[in-house]
Amino acid sequence: MRGLAGCLGSWILLGGCGILASQHGLPSPSEVQAAKRAQSEEWDLLGRVEDAWHERGREEALRLAAGSEDSPRMAALLQDLQALDRNPKEEEKHWFAEFERNPGFLSAYLAARACLDPGHRMVLAEKALEFNSASLEARVLRIGSRPFRVGEVAGLQRLMALLAENPGCAEGWQLLGQLASKHGREDLALQAAMTEPWALGTASEGTARFQARAALAADEPEKGLRILEGWGGPLSRDSLLLLASAHVEAGHPNESRAILERLLESNSQDLQALFNLALLQHDHFKNQDEAAALLVEFIRVAEALGAPLPRILQARLWLKELQTGAVNP
Repeated sequence: MRGLAGCLGSWILLGGCGILASQHGLPSPSEVQAAKRAQSEEWDLLGRVEDAWHERGREEALRLAAGSEDSPRMAALLQDLQALDRNPKEEEKHWFAEFERNPGFLSAYLAARACLDPGHRMVLAEKALEFNSASLEARVLRIGSRPFRVGEVAGLQRLMALLAENPGCAEGWQLLGQLASKHGREDLALQAAMTEPWALGTASEGTARFQARAALAADEPEKGLRILEGWGGPLSRDSLLLLASAHVEAGHPNESRAILERLLESNSQDLQALFNLALLQHDHFKNQDEAAALLVEFIRVAEALGAPLPRILQARLWLKELQTGAVNP
């Protein structure tokens, strides 16, 4: 599953002074798992509708969704799938017109989701709540529409309180991941990431990669390693690059070098692997000559492949600094 069904600088004072201390403790993993089981039929249907849309077409997806269109999650999924063939302004205009034609909770909620202006989106979310004050989806949307201000944690506190009472609110967990990162609370963002996926039995390599990135951002590289190495199948190139980064952050540069060299054996023109290995040789093995040779190769390949100029200029600058001794070994 690819869309709604699949995944729905530090501000030190936040953690250090307990501003977000567990006044509203987040639900435990077991509570989230229990909520997933209670919602399993809904998430299973969402996944089947999404897969049908991509694999068998719109009509088959709508046939499967028949009778569930009034569910906010199903309506949001269908909205997202239909948006694949429209530009955002067209989507906004369409759903605004739907709300004007037939005012109600669902039309207001969908118009809010499509709205490009955060201020107007919040107004529409509040309008949806006037029709249905119990809607968790609309409450989450309203919280997420408020302007972000560094150090202003009221929205994050409201969201955590909502999740404390509603561990199965996938939309809330997704927003928590976004807001927590903005506030420098990568520990909370990691907790949110670990709730994925919501459809039971649909774990994927992409989910593992998403969770491992969150673990690295939260300064938990060993957890990132466990997540990636615990994935049941072979790791893709992107996952191997992330695994190499996790090994470096966990203090295992030799393991990282082995992964990057293996990637270059498979594809000698892998720009990311070349650049990362150059960094590794310089920063961890103090081998400036090898780092410089890798940068020369990176620049050659990047120019041949037409890579973005800023990346090439960055590599040239660093190479010049290495060759002139301006970079400390």
